[in-house]
Amino acid sequence: MVHPWHDVPIGDNSPNEIIAIVEIAKGSKVKYELDKDLGMLKVDRILYSSVVYPANYGFIPRTLGDDDDPLDVLILMQEPVDNLSILRVRPIGMMAMLDQGQNDEKIISVHLDDPEYRSFAHIQELPLHRLS
Repeated sequence: MVHPWHDVPIGDNSPNEIIAIVEIAKGSKVKYELDKDLGMLKVDRILYSSVVYPANYGFIPRTLGDDDDPLDVLILMQEPVDNLSILRVRPIGMMAMLDQGQNDEKIISVHLDDPEYRSFAHIQELPLHRLS
């Protein structure tokens, strides 16, 4: 079985174009996490009230962040996609965050095969309503 973190290449054109693996679909209330040993997704929790993921959310294979997890990535695109989908993305920005006192950066990216988003090269090019 292919392990999505260890066995999927990051992409030949990194860091300008990379591969992202989706853990959580846009609009979901379910927080999944990759089981690092098994390479499968496990349910971490259900989000409160009407809170949902505003974008497809996942990780960049073969990376390691300060929190000992793969680097997190938000993928801006028109549609939700299935968990463990492999997407070609372009990083356009980063959100510096803290999670229980540890750095936990979120890479913001656009899906390269989505005609609405693929032309964006920097987060400042996005219309403001896409960031709220």
